[in-house]
Amino acid sequence: GTNDLPFASCASSVGGEVCTYTQSFEYVPESAYPFSIAYRAEESTPARSTITADGTAPRITVHKLEQREGSLFLDVTVTDEPSTAAGLQEITVTDLDTQSVLLTITDGLEGFTLGRKEYQYTKALPVSLSGEGVRRLSISAKDQLGHKISVPKTVPTDFIAPVIQGIL
Repeated sequence: GTNDLPFASCASSVGGEVCTYTQSFEYVPESAYPFSIAYRAEESTPARSTITADGTAPRITVHKLEQREGSLFLDVTVTDEPSTAAGLQEITVTDLDTQSVLLTITDGLEGFTLGRKEYQYTKALPVSLSGEGVRRLSISAKDQLGHKISVPKTVPTDFIAPVIQGIL
């Protein structure tokens, strides 16, 4: 059938315009489906491309979360599957006790590019921590269609230096 709906946004790109249209589809299996677009312009021909049905949130795999000296080390992989998925948009790490965002990875930060299907972060979180006890963190990911997932993790920490009392 036909459907006459506007694009959500358009932007200039190498080779022309890139326009985005997002629509929820119920009961459509995830896959790539052929479609064509007829542009309303003086000189136009229908363009053929592929529309992607993606109903799945990204997957988060935490390989390691531990204290290393004065920081928290995180090794995590975020994947947007299947191969027809829309791609990743943002990854965040939040302290669940304070609700403060410890890390946000978006387009152009930490080697991340928008629409990427897989991303791995393997380094210390860029925050200064103090005190001791169990830290409760949430690692979250969102794809370009807005599907979100959060994985809660806990890690024991001790950022208090030992105190040596006088010897008897």
